[in-house]
Amino acid sequence: MERFCKPKENGVIDIILGKEAAEKFAGHRKPIWNLTQRKRAVDGKRVVYYECDSPDCKAVLSLTFLEDSKVHLQQLEIHNHLPVFTKKKREQSLVAAGICQGKQHPEEGGEKIIPGHPHVCDCVTVREGGVAEPSSIAQRVNPPLPTHVRRVVSPRVVDRLAAGRFNPGPGDVVLVCEEAAMRAEELAVRNNLKETPPALAFERLLQDACDITGETVFLLLSKEADAADGSATQPSSLGQAQPRSLLTGQSTRLGAAFLQVGSLERIASIRKNYQTLISLDEKIGSRIKRFKSERDFLMLGYCLILTDQKAVGPGYAAAVRFEDEAELHPSLLSDILGKIADDVWAEVLERIPELEAFSSKVISEGSRGFTIGRTPFNMASLAKNQIVEFHLNLRDAHWTVLVWLHGGEGPIQEGWFGLPAFGLQFLPTTLTVAVFNAASITHGTAPCVIPEGSSACRFGSSHFLRMPDLENLICLRIGADSNGLTLQDLRDAAANANGKAGRRAISTLRKELIASGRAEFRQSGGGQQAWRDAAVEWRDWNL
Repeated sequence: MERFCKPKENGVIDIILGKEAAEKFAGHRKPIWNLTQRKRAVDGKRVVYYECDSPDCKAVLSLTFLEDSKVHLQQLEIHNHLPVFTKKKREQSLVAAGICQGKQHPEEGGEKIIPGHPHVCDCVTVREGGVAEPSSIAQRVNPPLPTHVRRVVSPRVVDRLAAGRFNPGPGDVVLVCEEAAMRAEELAVRNNLKETPPALAFERLLQDACDITGETVFLLLSKEADAADGSATQPSSLGQAQPRSLLTGQSTRLGAAFLQVGSLERIASIRKNYQTLISLDEKIGSRIKRFKSERDFLMLGYCLILTDQKAVGPGYAAAVRFEDEAELHPSLLSDILGKIADDVWAEVLERIPELEAFSSKVISEGSRGFTIGRTPFNMASLAKNQIVEFHLNLRDAHWTVLVWLHGGEGPIQEGWFGLPAFGLQFLPTTLTVAVFNAASITHGTAPCVIPEGSSACRFGSSHFLRMPDLENLICLRIGADSNGLTLQDLRDAAANANGKAGRRAISTLRKELIASGRAEFRQSGGGQQAWRDAAVEWRDWNL
């Protein structure tokens, strides 16, 4: 049928066909042109328009239904950004571009476009209860996945990749990224940032990023597997020649995950406890300046209170005084933070049970009581409507969890979170959680715009582990025990320290106790580098 629809000399198709042939032709064109179907009635005739979604293209393919089951098929404008191919040439072109991976490797698929995202989402509308729905105002076409990232579309392969590691839902997206290519991209990103003004960094590094707003995405890293015989790849299980697929001879492990929390009960619990922290604001933690600007972030957790030289006195003292003056239970604030962290971490473990191994390496008898709740993190940050320039958290452990939630009502425009080495970006929706290695993957949040009249706001919070600080706390407890002191004694002393001399004395005592406890800690086999360990195993595809 394709041969009957060759364009005229001016490049425009104009022909009368049978109904079935015309609809089949339009259906073939739809996924290639990325068309939106619109039905209209003109002069009593039913007309279906297929309008190109590209903002720079005015091509319209119309099907006007005539009598006797005939259809007038007409291309009203030349489709100026994709040439019209015959079927044979079109398939050859797509294969050459690496888009037809699904035909080459039916197991993995390799689809380059994320369904449901014809455009980049550039706005969320916040409604009552913090529900944030994404939309696209500028109608910018969503770029495809970068060449080093492939989508796995086969349910059978997804199940095999996921078994015992992560729990994907039927609509979730599973991606595979070549680790070596990703590291090369990451190096290029860092070099680019050295020469790019901060104001232009997001525009340059995210201009070709694929938008995954509202999707739950599991991203696996792949590398060449080491065969038992020392060869580069493993043979097939039957010893027969097999068509090479995307994962042949590869090992994979989890690289990142972006989750959309769906449990209304869990969302309500997390929002309620965050709202309590937000209402208490500066009374419960220390504010620090980041990125050489006036923007500040609320820092919470045991690390700053007991081990940071700048906060061991005033930071903890402010929290203790607030608890005393408000007649709060002494552990109320840490309990609230613990409930938030536990709810978020429970959501992560439900979707990625493999990460339980990370907790088991971090939380030991020595560190028990120093992490937030029952999670493997000892610090959290909280910021409102903040730009976070592209950066690395070099002192953080392998896994970091980021949480976004919303308040108020109205639109918030732009403000993407991006990981340029993966070529991905998204707008946080109602309650979005990201899990990735913040120490090795450059990441950041672009500035958002809140239009006049909108009361909407976005809160971003990081849960992370500073293992050196956790080790200091363990050594502090060991040193205090050896000197007949308890941590409560130190807390009381810090809370009651008067003036610079008093705070200096507490800081000096803290250093001495940590130093005395460190030798015993190292002798006992502590000080393991669990914070650098992914605790996620590489798994060979050819099992």
